[in-house]
Amino acid sequence: MQHSYNDIGSAIRKQRHRAGLTQEKLAEYSGLSVNFISKIERTEGQNISFQKLENIADALGVDIADFFTEKDTSSENEMPPYTAMLFRQLKKLDYEDANKISKCFSQILTYFTKESAN
Repeated sequence: MQHSYNDIGSAIRKQRHRAGLTQEKLAEYSGLSVNFISKIERTEGQNISFQKLENIADALGVDIADFFTEKDTSSENEMPPYTAMLFRQLKKLDYEDANKISKCFSQILTYFTKESAN
């Protein structure tokens, strides 16, 4: 199902609910104000810059395209917002940098996994 540009606010709200976030948390994660999030969700036809839309998508762990198409998430494994944001940020890096950072995270996770087993 396609959303029109006028429905962008309701699409953001649906994605926010799917992520289990309040407007306050989405504002915090996206670096935008609560007032802006509230206004964009409740007012049809609001203008939003690509950068702000990208900030919201990153915070929700979705692609911008997900705001314009309805997607069935009932069978998907939902990731916590910061985990999804981390993956999206890693995808933006070049291969070598992403690999180095991923290796560091892997070592940290291995350490914490061993610590919790003791």
